[in-house]
Amino acid sequence: IVGQALRLLGRYPAAITALRKASRERTLRPSALLAIGCCCKRMGRVDQAIVCLTRALSILPEDARLHYNLACYLALAGQGRAALYELAWALELEPRLRSAASSESDFDSVRPLPTFEALTAGSGRATHCVSQRLP
Repeated sequence: IVGQALRLLGRYPAAITALRKASRERTLRPSALLAIGCCCKRMGRVDQAIVCLTRALSILPEDARLHYNLACYLALAGQGRAALYELAWALELEPRLRSAASSESDFDSVRPLPTFEALTAGSGRATHCVSQRLP
């Protein structure tokens, strides 16, 4: 809880410290790694965010939130092909993410690609962050 509160306050280094402690608990690990990834992204350390989400997916491979956020980070890192793969997986698991993807600024680098358009076809506008909205 402390780590999430610090993350929401924008105190990313302190949040990462608290969240690393939480990630030692197996039941909290995927959520803690997702939050650490969000902090790393906000701090401009997208490569570390990718590592966090990849680790979380090794624990929960069917979690749409993890695939979606990994797709965001991969797109930001200029890894368009991998980003689209992860996005496709996220949308397969949770189709309602399609509307979030269509307006997600993290996907600006892949938005012009026909594959992105095909994946997000028919979607509307959505809010920016999906990491906390899905169960």
